Amino acid sequence: MLYFYFLWVELASLAVALIQYPALRKAGLALFIPFLLLTNIVEWGSRYGVFTVHDSNNWVLNIFTLVEFIFYSFLFCHFSHSDRHRSRIKTLTVIIVSVCIANILFGQGLNRFHSYSFLVGSMLMVYFSGYYFFELMKRQDYIRIVLLPSLWIVTGILFFYIGMFCYYIFYETYAYRYFADYYMLFNILGNIFNIALYGCFIVSFLCMRRTTTL
Repeated sequence: MLYFYFLWVELASLAVALIQYPALRKAGLALFIPFLLLTNIVEWGSRYGVFTVHDSNNWVLNIFTLVEFIFYSFLFCHFSHSDRHRSRIKTLTVIIVSVCIANILFGQGLNRFHSYSFLVGSMLMVYFSGYYFFELMKRQDYIRIVLLPSLWIVTGILFFYIGMFCYYIFYETYAYRYFADYYMLFNILGNIFNIALYGCFIVSFLCMRRTTTL
């Protein structure tokens, strides 16, 4: 059960988002609720084998990771103060989603996790996160950093994708050769990375009660 604590944190993030819906809507982030609802459906369903086909649920994870890339790119567009960077985000997102779809359909396949294109997408999320912090350092107005909702969201995304990148960079080499050990490592690390991500989302939603600044 230790490996699935993150599921409860994901469920808690949805509950807090529902409670904080007025603040999320005011901040233009109401899409968090359907996203977190989908997240919980996919994660809990995967946990109990709802989406398992031929002993694998990779097909639903492949689709869901594309949704994550698109949603997080939307967030970065929302947080950016640069029209040029927002345009760059949209262009790069279209490219990475196209690469992922091509890899899923013609490369690694639907029933095998698209680790190669996921690595590229992870690097893109890290880049978007880095640019967010670059823009944040350039801001001239006074803000209390610890109460800034977007800071917590981006911090969670950055930590998650750095961690997942480090894991998946060795995936094709070791996952199938040392399946049992690698599966155990994935459960432990996945637990940590997801708790950090959705824990940061919870903190962000709570901060929205105390500030109108993103």
